Amino acid sequence: MENKLVSIERSTIDHAGMGGQMAIVTVRFDADIAAVTRDAEGHVVAGSLSDAVQTHDLWTFSRHVKADDPNWILIETDEAA
Repeated sequence: MENKLVSIERSTIDHAGMGGQMAIVTVRFDADIAAVTRDAEGHVVAGSLSDAVQTHDLWTFSRHVKADDPNWILIETDEAA
């Protein structure tokens, strides 16, 4: 299976808060993704990379507020309504 991100139409903060010393942010992504399934020889058997499908996802990130590392950690993904 092969997926291709065609475009991110919109990204917005859905929720932000604190859990102790952990900052937690959930971001909603509305994007267009194209997908195909190929057989053992590489021939497309389902889907199309030229026809994108709109998707809606929620990605939740966390970061310890006193950490020296500025990177956020992805802790959960879910399909948005």
